[in-house]
Amino acid sequence: MIVFNGIEEFRFEGKVTAILGNFDGLHLGHLELIKVGLSLGDKIVVVTFEPHPLSIKNPSFKRLQTFNEKLANLCKLGIDGLLIIDFNKEFAAMPKELFIKDILVKRLNVSNVVVGYNYHFGKNASGNSADIVSFAEKLGFKAVIMPAYKIGNKVVSSSQIRNYITEGRISEANEFLGRLFSLEGKVIKGHGIGKKIGYPTANLQVESNKLLPKPGVYSILADVKGCNYAGFCNVGFQPTFKDREKVLVVEVNLFDFDEDIYDELISIYFIDYLRHVKKFSSVDALVEELKIDKIRALESVSNNKLGKY
Repeated sequence: MIVFNGIEEFRFEGKVTAILGNFDGLHLGHLELIKVGLSLGDKIVVVTFEPHPLSIKNPSFKRLQTFNEKLANLCKLGIDGLLIIDFNKEFAAMPKELFIKDILVKRLNVSNVVVGYNYHFGKNASGNSADIVSFAEKLGFKAVIMPAYKIGNKVVSSSQIRNYITEGRISEANEFLGRLFSLEGKVIKGHGIGKKIGYPTANLQVESNKLLPKPGVYSILADVKGCNYAGFCNVGFQPTFKDREKVLVVEVNLFDFDEDIYDELISIYFIDYLRHVKKFSSVDALVEELKIDKIRALESVSNNKLGKY
């Protein structure tokens, strides 16, 4: 896959099948969109936008995937190119007609344009899928509008997945993603509390624009230097320890693991929500609960049917 950082860098010769979208999360609906695009032939190019358009209106917007995570997953899908358009004020103000005529037709030389049923584009998001069909008829390319992708009677969408994750409904989020929701972070120094009580933890520094799950304890798989380890993860606070009760952490205990991994970049994959974060009457009571967490986490990992990717 060739990555083009901006329309000025785009260099493919011949006709292009363009698949348009933000693709936050690369969920099952997105994968179906790309699958259809791949079936149409010509050079297959995914066109996406950075930063995420929703983050312009809402600076506190959190992503299902960081840019690097999205890039890594797109690389596995067999597309020929990825065009990343800078979603700045100038581009956001571009009239819908100019986006179609100048970007898609003139610059990309599209033979096919594939979008979801709810796709919007152009100034004030005034353009929609019906406009793409109308322009296709006038300008000589084919428009493919994908209907909502559903599991049962539920529409798979990034916004719904985001809701599931913030509610701690990880298994439902994973079902919509078609894989395990993940976080990537560098292991940083903590306070060594876990090690003192027999459950050493790796504290992760996660990108600030990445969505975190609801505070709680989760069963997880971790990828450390290319090897997989089962474990559990605490997202939230440490209310049992007074000096840590207001500090938000993502800390992971890996089973059967004893290595120094400070400054290593690791990925963790969430399987199930085990319990909420709570304050224990003593450290001994916390340790007893962690023993139960480990048993439940191992059972959860062994029952997991979804892959990491």
